Amino acid sequence: MSDPLEIARRESSVLRISVRTAAIMLGFTLVFTALMAGTYKLTEPLVAASAAAEKLRHHRLKCHQLKCHQLKCHRLKCHQQEKPLLK
Repeated sequence: MSDPLEIARRESSVLRISVRTAAIMLGFTLVFTALMAGTYKLTEPLVAASAAAEKLRHHRLKCHQLKCHQLKCHRLKCHQQEKPLLK
């Protein structure tokens, strides 16, 4: 059987390992969170500029499509108004 002193040493060792593991996990969490927050702060202006450029490109494309549609409708109306040539 184990004597009480050996049991106390094992319990103390388990407690130390648990505290050390918890400290490592907490440190990792804090470092990773700080790294992600820093990355977000550094890239935020680039992401915002890219989103604005994409929104502008999308708006220009929609305007171009609308102008083409209006032009096609105008041509179609003009073509329909033309009188056929007599043969």
